[in-house]
Amino acid sequence: MIFLRIPSLVSTYLSISIHFLSGLSNACGVLTHNEVLRRARSLYSISPSSSDDSSPFQLHHAYINDILSRPYTRPAAQAGAFFPDWGYGCFSNDVPAEAAHWPPFIVASIRHFHKTYGPLYIQNDSDDEPIFTKNTLWPNGTFMSEEDQAHKDKLLTFIFSVTLHASSDATWHSLKMYNGFIRMIAGIDFAASYSDAHTLADTAGDIILAHRMDGVPDSKSWVEKTWWIPTADILQIYENMGISTVNRFTFSFCVARGLAAMQALVSAGGAMYDTYAEKSPAMIEFFDEYYLGGLDEMAGTAVWCWRNLTEWMWDSNGGDASDGWDLCDTFKLIKSRNGGKIEPPNPPLLPFSEDGEKNVGNTYTHIGVYNEVIRNQKLRKLVERYEENIYHDEDERLGSEEVFVPDELPYFEDYNEDVGIEGNKVGTPKPTPSPFPGSFTDPLYLSTGKPFSKFGSYLSIGNLGTKQILDGIDIKTAQAESIELTASAFVETEDQDYVAGGAVYSIDLKEILNDQPHPSISLPQLQFLKTTSRSDYTHILSPPSDDKTEKVCHAKGYFDNRKTILEKVKLNDYITNAIPNHPNARFGAATTPVRLKSGVYNVVTAPGPKIFNSSSPKIGFIPAGYLDVFKGPQRILRLSFDDLPGGDRVGEREFGSVVLAADIDSDGEDELVLGMPYADGNRSGCGLQLAEGEVAVVRIGVLVENALKGCDEVVDGAVVRVTLPEWEKKGEDCDQNSYDWFGRSLVWMSKSRTIGVGAPGRGKVYFFKWDDGVGGLVFEYAVWGMKKDGFGGWGLESGVSPTGKEWLAVGAPNDEHQIGHVAIFRILKNEAALVAKVKSKEAEKFGKFGMVLKGDDAEGGLWVSSPFAEGERGAVWWVDIGAIADGDGHWKPTAARAARQVIIGELFSDIFMEYTTAQLLSGSEEKAHFGASLAVVDINGDKKSDLIVGIPFSGVTDKDEGMRFKGAVAVFVRTDEPPTMNGASDQ
Repeated sequence: MIFLRIPSLVSTYLSISIHFLSGLSNACGVLTHNEVLRRARSLYSISPSSSDDSSPFQLHHAYINDILSRPYTRPAAQAGAFFPDWGYGCFSNDVPAEAAHWPPFIVASIRHFHKTYGPLYIQNDSDDEPIFTKNTLWPNGTFMSEEDQAHKDKLLTFIFSVTLHASSDATWHSLKMYNGFIRMIAGIDFAASYSDAHTLADTAGDIILAHRMDGVPDSKSWVEKTWWIPTADILQIYENMGISTVNRFTFSFCVARGLAAMQALVSAGGAMYDTYAEKSPAMIEFFDEYYLGGLDEMAGTAVWCWRNLTEWMWDSNGGDASDGWDLCDTFKLIKSRNGGKIEPPNPPLLPFSEDGEKNVGNTYTHIGVYNEVIRNQKLRKLVERYEENIYHDEDERLGSEEVFVPDELPYFEDYNEDVGIEGNKVGTPKPTPSPFPGSFTDPLYLSTGKPFSKFGSYLSIGNLGTKQILDGIDIKTAQAESIELTASAFVETEDQDYVAGGAVYSIDLKEILNDQPHPSISLPQLQFLKTTSRSDYTHILSPPSDDKTEKVCHAKGYFDNRKTILEKVKLNDYITNAIPNHPNARFGAATTPVRLKSGVYNVVTAPGPKIFNSSSPKIGFIPAGYLDVFKGPQRILRLSFDDLPGGDRVGEREFGSVVLAADIDSDGEDELVLGMPYADGNRSGCGLQLAEGEVAVVRIGVLVENALKGCDEVVDGAVVRVTLPEWEKKGEDCDQNSYDWFGRSLVWMSKSRTIGVGAPGRGKVYFFKWDDGVGGLVFEYAVWGMKKDGFGGWGLESGVSPTGKEWLAVGAPNDEHQIGHVAIFRILKNEAALVAKVKSKEAEKFGKFGMVLKGDDAEGGLWVSSPFAEGERGAVWWVDIGAIADGDGHWKPTAARAARQVIIGELFSDIFMEYTTAQLLSGSEEKAHFGASLAVVDINGDKKSDLIVGIPFSGVTDKDEGMRFKGAVAVFVRTDEPPTMNGASDQ
């Protein structure tokens, strides 16, 4: 072994590169790829259920999962997650770096692996031996040493991580995916400039992750200080591909540069967070959950690619026919769309030409690494310190090397004064007195304990009676007595066939409180009733036989002719055939109870199935999402849209990302309102409008009635489409990247009987009323704020004050350095007047006050929360909305000024008041996103509203992989004690 330290050369090259190299830029950061790897590893470890334990696929998965799980392969995994970016802007190695991002490199790696090291396992014919035995022979028949076998295991792990990097970059960089993550950031925050968004986002992802680690030492335990690099193998793979320009020295140096930059960012924590958060609020808000390029999607898609890679690695034959492009749906889509007629501005190029032939050019879809980090003068001193302490430990015989930084190097906090960076160190302020008219008991925490599920992401309350019906109580009695919480774990992975498929849990709140004497102890999962999109409720006894059915009614809706076709499908066939395996379905993204004449039903949406549509590549991934309707514990109806409005469209439709139930047409039954903010629109003379958004109103009562009566019918007028008003578009220049996101938020105004639809890309909320004459919704008026503030995209709530005044609250969480505010409107004769703005007393920069709103009519109040408050710890505030709406208040205004507001073309001059309110509750766990969702209900019948708070990131900083992102829900029960300063106690 050769042990080297090369600080002087590294520092010299760093200085030269900063001043003279113009080719440097950024790529999806190494911390971002590392986090995707961490999540994907956990998801891949879950066994698939599509075959029995003795099937070849199960055995192949088990053997490879064992290798990937071994501690000694982790340095190889993390190095592989970075590797494809190794050469950008470093000794002119852009071409080989770009080549490493694409399936042909993966196929070449597999071929090299089998040719050089032989198969993974040898199949045995004897019944007395295991089916497979690990291959410990070199191809020439000699035995491998333990060191040789470890090298082979590490190389396999490295190849898996390279594949993850490639699939993640595809959706992150929006490669031929026109609503992908960076293109969304461009449309929202950078006036459609892909290059500007790209420059920020690639480094910002790392900054966000470093910020989450800040002040939580255990959270840094995953990040390795050592990388294992199969240098000789990589050089040979490049040679086999016809790339002979890579040499050992430059390769080792360029990889070491990446490790140094990663360690600098980890050590720096959130010191640069302010700079990046200020430039792109959308980057911060959608980093995890965005449906095409968010962390959740990238991890789920990587595991889906790994499924095929598992078989390809096993037999060495995979990908030969397509040169690897059929590895998974992501790469199929990219290849099929090459040369498509619809192109976004600044389209990323691919390494093949219009006819699919390889095209080696000087433009690339991925661009270099860490230029901005290195050029940042505040961080440069820290980066240089790490680069001066990089060591190489080379294995000459096998041609591998370890690149590492010594453990004793101090973390960044010790260098704050020297480096001169003022970090974003957010303290935890003590809760202060508020106008909340009461107090809470200590919170009761609920959690399923399942990692990477984000339990508590979405909450809804309904008289569903699920548990009572299962106990044999009739539906009418059961629903009259129940108070049921539906809590979403929308990225839970049930098994590998259903990665990030999602689940919802039904929880009888009365029973939970009665059975829980110790509020600080989380309840076991078995007291929850769980369902997914592939099964009815589990962990419970089967329902009585007369409530069971072997068939489910599948309804296919059509926008253009407003018809819905219902047909019965056998339950088993429905699960195994009608629902293809796919990643990222996100069952439970939204839920709501629906009140019909025949009872209360629970609706659960799954907006994100992602299956490549080979018959029409321009549409991309299908289907567009679906929703399930439950009667108690039993699924009775699934509704999906069989076609897309307007025919050939690009981009995912995400049907049901937002959902609301209300009796819009005054027929005594709720209708279902579904927001589809990511849907593409169409403008006369301009064509495609990316993510313009739309809304569907579903007369769900008609569909449920037909489902219960027999299901074989065609229903007319069950689905009504609502789009951005045409008058909004007149006179505007054509802009493909509209990103209006019409339908991003929804609200029902019960007194004035109007439905509000938020469009943050316009900074407006549009109000519509049902018109029986046209059989649809007719525009009434609009309210608006500043587009840059996120107005109409987040918290949106309404209610009626104790004196009968109808009010509307709209969150603007990105106002004034993302401190945020809530705008309060009074509704008068179908017009709105701005009467107040409410801000947090803490005025925390990037606290995003107003992200979540929940009305409490019983108390005449409004709950406001933000999961980003206190440095992503999360907090909750109380606003006496009734007093504001009635023109009175418990606080003195801090300012009063005239505001001019246009409503339906008329000009009004209103005086609005400004108020501040102090935090009432704050989360107990760092970075856990306390307050990401809220629900309000009187659980124990004391006529006082109790509060339920979602904490979906609970466990985010836990070093135990089995606890990360498990999520939790906190139940706060009102007491008769006088008001106190309440805080969420430790779990």
